Amino acid sequence: MWSSIPVNADSAQSLYSSIVSDHARLQWFNPTSARGGAKERDLKPVLTKEEGSDNEHMVLEMKVDSTNSFTGKPWTGITQPLSRTGQDLSRTRFIEVWVNDKNANHTLTNGKLHIDFGRVSEDAFWEKDQLPNHVLDTEDRKGGVPDTKLDDGEDTGLDGLMDKDEPGYDPNTNPDPNGDDYHYDQNNPNDYSKINGLEGNSTGIANSRPDTEDLDLNGRLDELNSYFEATIGLSDTAYVAVDVQRDYPGNPAVRADNGWRLFRIPLDSPAFVPHGGPSWGDIKHARLWLSDMTGPMSIQVGGIELVGSRWLATPLPTAYTDTTRLTSVLFDVKVRNNKDDAATYTAPFDVPNAVGGTATRREQSLAMAYDHLQPGDSVYAFKTYSDNGSGVGYTQYRDILFYAHGDPGVEAQKLRLLARFGADTVNYYEYSLPVKSGWQDVRIPMEVLSLLKETSSDRVKIDSTTAADIGARYTVVGNPSFTRVNRITFGLTIDDVPGGPDRGPGEVWIDDEGPGLANLDIPLGTPPSNLDDMTLLDAKGAWIGVDGAVSTQRVLKSDLNTLAPYVAQTVPPTVPSVGEKREVLEDREQRSDEEENRRHQQHGERRS
Repeated sequence: MWSSIPVNADSAQSLYSSIVSDHARLQWFNPTSARGGAKERDLKPVLTKEEGSDNEHMVLEMKVDSTNSFTGKPWTGITQPLSRTGQDLSRTRFIEVWVNDKNANHTLTNGKLHIDFGRVSEDAFWEKDQLPNHVLDTEDRKGGVPDTKLDDGEDTGLDGLMDKDEPGYDPNTNPDPNGDDYHYDQNNPNDYSKINGLEGNSTGIANSRPDTEDLDLNGRLDELNSYFEATIGLSDTAYVAVDVQRDYPGNPAVRADNGWRLFRIPLDSPAFVPHGGPSWGDIKHARLWLSDMTGPMSIQVGGIELVGSRWLATPLPTAYTDTTRLTSVLFDVKVRNNKDDAATYTAPFDVPNAVGGTATRREQSLAMAYDHLQPGDSVYAFKTYSDNGSGVGYTQYRDILFYAHGDPGVEAQKLRLLARFGADTVNYYEYSLPVKSGWQDVRIPMEVLSLLKETSSDRVKIDSTTAADIGARYTVVGNPSFTRVNRITFGLTIDDVPGGPDRGPGEVWIDDEGPGLANLDIPLGTPPSNLDDMTLLDAKGAWIGVDGAVSTQRVLKSDLNTLAPYVAQTVPPTVPSVGEKREVLEDREQRSDEEENRRHQQHGERRS
């Protein structure tokens, strides 16, 4: 649907422009690759044929032609409903937007793309010569009561008039006075000039719905503006995660007119500006609009994804960001994978093919990005699990196994990786070791931690000698138990004397999949059949679920005449019940718990 007029960020929410001629007429449509659209390889040149490089990639093209005026404050846009009641997107960390400006040299692209999420006014600017009228315009008029069904005679467009009833109608010289007819001719496939017309756009389509400004179908025109707005400068390099021309030079799959870029915008970045009082827990609409065009332009949007993580960043202490420091600590939890980040990311093992296919499957790692860390600073990412009540937890396993990756030269930063496993933030096992350049195998013998727990009644117990040869350190805090692992935490700390420069920027990757690091004596059991959605922490270790770190909501996918939302979410991995229990470890955990209870009883206490 045509967009309403965006508002400025001032308290009065003044209109971006109230001048009719500033509103550029827009054509939006979905071309195939044969007609200027895209194949998957255009966005990801490293894809092989088996991986679908020749598959069509659905794109939304937004075309502003030369019939428009480009003086003043030109703008135009469209709005898509996401939810009738408001969708909870509060766990979103950033949005990813694929944009093609069809230029290898992006500095030649004049204009801005705005992406709004929240509640936007339904009063659409659909008439080419008149401002929005503050009235609910709809085709659903017959009988005087809206029923959301397209009845005979209702396919009129929002003006409510058939062509013959429009002022100035003449079947020969002026067959469509209001210019709202739908028309698309397969014999002239590159002419999209009338593809967004609403009158007659449902002819021959069964179970069609009437066109209406009432996006949530509540029977009234909602004019509230309360949304977050991200602005992308199309000639700028800010927030560009992938630039196909830049990142794949010399690749034969990259054409000269390939202008595809992936913009990755954190929700807490300056690019997002709130209008009104929006909440990420209440998102009803998505709006795309263009501004600052200096002439005709056409861009393609290859997808908009709201990306969240099941791994959350622990809030930074105030001391890390206050004015006593020259630079505030920066920390973010991300995901790197072998498809979207193929130019920089390499898996620590040979990635197997997708189930039932010949192409390698998507493989990804948890990425912890940091900057301005000083000695003593620590940052953490955590993930919680519900307790299934089995009392088994991790006692079926011998070791916890994963891979860790550091940037080149990271050794000079004295950066240390911490891994914690426990019931909460005050009872946990911890293993830490120095971060090295490239991938390293990490193996945590669970028995060492269980034995350390029994050495004393001290609240904090540390073993720096058992694995001193690799600089690893074992720590037990409180009274953890491998029978109750409800929280897993990965962290980074600078293990160095005070002073010196800030450490960063950098990233540490954690990956938990692989063909097996050793032949251990515990059978794996049956792995899940859906390995693309769930992940195991090595063939004979405990599960963590790093590869399931990302939760993606694809907000916009287009069909020929409108925008239609769809959802694709990965399944959160859970700790499986597999294999033969390690009775020794389980018994040791239970005996340790009983001993702890006895100590508390001696002091008139009892542990719950």
